Amino acid sequence: MSDRKREELLERLLEFSLKFIAGENSRELVDQYRDELSQITPWDMLEMENRQMALGVGPDEIGKSIDKLLNVLGHFLEKHKTRIKDAAQGLNWFLLENRALETKLAETKSVLKSIELEGRPELIPRLRELLAGLREFDVHYVKKENLLFSFLEKRIEFFKPLTVMWGIHGSIRAKWKNLDSLLENADRMTPPIRRELGSLFFLMFGMIFK
Repeated sequence: MSDRKREELLERLLEFSLKFIAGENSRELVDQYRDELSQITPWDMLEMENRQMALGVGPDEIGKSIDKLLNVLGHFLEKHKTRIKDAAQGLNWFLLENRALETKLAETKSVLKSIELEGRPELIPRLRELLAGLREFDVHYVKKENLLFSFLEKRIEFFKPLTVMWGIHGSIRAKWKNLDSLLENADRMTPPIRRELGSLFFLMFGMIFK
């Protein structure tokens, strides 16, 4: 692709992303920009966020829509998914840890389902244990921040989007802290607990995809 064609593609992708953040209908936007979205790469995602920030869109505003955006773009990005066996050794560990996290999240959701749908509040202590296990994955986030993010900031020009990732890590840590407090003496599920759990699952599953 020529430089001119690539720049035209990036500008169209930027248009799409700004309209998405503004709350326009996602299905209609996908139909309108389908040709451009069919060419999108993970690096284009970084460049889109970099250009959004250059226009004054803040990391918090981007962070609020990034998971929904990735959900919409997942089909187009799937073809670029890295195979573990083809990954460099360092990245291989991050991918393997993500697979382990998926297992832990699935187990936690299973226990939560038993509490809610089968009426088994006696499993709440087990839920606390599983959430404590999820907090152990903070080591994974710290490694990404200190190793991967640091490397990318030095190697690529448009590292600003990484501030969004830092922000999501912070949000996940805040959810862990809130749930610790909410579940400390809980003997039943409450709306605040459900909201925080839903938000935590959304954020953590989203970080696996990212």
